[in-house]
Amino acid sequence: MKLRKILGKLRYIALYRFARPKIIVTRATFSGDGYFIDLRYWLSRPDKINNKTAPYLMTIQNKKLELMHFSKFGVIKSKTRKHTNTGILLFYNNNKAVKSGDIVTLYWDGLKAEDIVLK
Repeated sequence: MKLRKILGKLRYIALYRFARPKIIVTRATFSGDGYFIDLRYWLSRPDKINNKTAPYLMTIQNKKLELMHFSKFGVIKSKTRKHTNTGILLFYNNNKAVKSGDIVTLYWDGLKAEDIVLK
């Protein structure tokens, strides 16, 4: 029984504690008649992300899309859920610069999710 417990701890250390942090975009859709981009994501190590840094999208044409920001409420992003490591980001699509089928890249505190196809 003790050996099983030790092997379980070693597995946890090998797979989770020393795993390289990564972000995976699970869904990228348009909302608000195309004026917003709704991204759903999964983080492998949410403790490695600094919440004070703002994520942004970069298009192939090198256009930078920022997070939605309201003066009264602040930026529109959810906190990463504790048990599922998922969350939501809402970006403003300036003048509908990004169309359906375009490819974007998400940058967030050193993490990068490439080849995101918007639907």
